[in-house]
Amino acid sequence: MVPAASIVDVTFKKDGKVVARSIYSGKDGGPSTDRSVYWKLLSKKPMFGSDVTVKPDKPGGKLATLKGKIEVSIMIRNQFNKGVAKTDKLELIRKSADSDAWYLSKAELERIEALIVGGDDKKRKDDSDDKEREKKKKPAATADLINRRAKKVLEAGRVAGTLPDGVTVRVCADLFHSVPLDPEERRKEEKQGIRHEERLEESWEFSGGHVHRLVWQEGEAGSGWHRAASRDFDSGRLCTQLLDGELLTIELGEGEGETAMYVGTNFDLGGRSVEVLQDGEMLIVVGEHCAAGGYPESDARAFAALYESLAGQARAAFAAPHDVGR
Repeated sequence: MVPAASIVDVTFKKDGKVVARSIYSGKDGGPSTDRSVYWKLLSKKPMFGSDVTVKPDKPGGKLATLKGKIEVSIMIRNQFNKGVAKTDKLELIRKSADSDAWYLSKAELERIEALIVGGDDKKRKDDSDDKEREKKKKPAATADLINRRAKKVLEAGRVAGTLPDGVTVRVCADLFHSVPLDPEERRKEEKQGIRHEERLEESWEFSGGHVHRLVWQEGEAGSGWHRAASRDFDSGRLCTQLLDGELLTIELGEGEGETAMYVGTNFDLGGRSVEVLQDGEMLIVVGEHCAAGGYPESDARAFAALYESLAGQARAAFAAPHDVGR
């Protein structure tokens, strides 16, 4: 997969619901262990802003005050947590009355910085040191070894005509549009048919005999995927579809052409993936994300076709009336 600059994804929540997101471009290379590098960005105008329910205090105003259970969080590359700040009030500002890019004043940022919890930099640094020591003890699994393990499992499933015991296939997407800060650019894209509020958000899991709709749940005991609903599904050909869909070739990322992402859609932010798990452990994953990059064009097209084939089957199964449980 082709690397990209860090994408800083800032989420604003009110009473547990996302009310705005801001996208910033972070430093190139690996995520910094200094979380303040990212929090300081919140007092600058973001690259993209997505306004959901934020309303200015006065019509056409440049100040919006959120009141209630307010939460601000930062994620880097969709995987590195850089802390969460909770407050009962938050003031957001914007450059112009027709902008959807809300951010914090420097004074408000200073207040919020004192409330940040998590994203502990010292702990992350220690964790990194532990991983480096572990690498010296034993070689990391190569892409080729991962590929061979996955091939063995999928070939066995193809011969048996069923998903092997303990094997599940997870298909997830969260794709959305960047929103140009310039109102004229925004209107131009809308004339071209781009609906900035449009979003593809879906998560499915195939197991022996069923397909499940997944939802992400967070709680004191931890967070993870939960099977919210299930439908009967003949999963006998899934292994064949994964192999014929070039899953193993895509994973190597050695195809031809320029790097491509989101083939078959007009989205330009977010990510989608196909994962094969065995006994809850990741066996192989292919995917694309604005924060991590895409694949050479031939692989990107194969991935898009594979993703849509699997997700389409899940959507079709849930279009049927029978629900086997929650």
